[in-house]
Amino acid sequence: MQTSYYRARDGWHGRTVIKLPGQRQLVIHTYKPLQGRSLQTSATVWQVDEGGHVRHRMGFGRGGDYSERVAHTQPARITEKQVREQHEQVLSRAQVIVADVNAFYARANTMAQSSQPVAPAAAA
Repeated sequence: MQTSYYRARDGWHGRTVIKLPGQRQLVIHTYKPLQGRSLQTSATVWQVDEGGHVRHRMGFGRGGDYSERVAHTQPARITEKQVREQHEQVLSRAQVIVADVNAFYARANTMAQSSQPVAPAAAA
């Protein structure tokens, strides 16, 4: 697990990368969205290819990779301290989030296997 905190042009961010089996990584990201005055933390799974490139498939309810908003607050000001506190609070639940990710992909694999067409029986 690798965590970093940094300031970008849109404010403070917290970002943690957790390696998962199957060439996947879970990214937990705390940030202020461009619209609004909230502080949110998302958990998103990215596929990592052999070259180290990452990709995330949007699913819009069907297929796609895991993506959830795991925390959403509206502090009066979004400071480094607020970002760190919310990010660390979410990280304290990292095992639960990883379990949710594993369950998500287990369901996706079950659905994919059950939706595959059945091959016709070979003629005798």
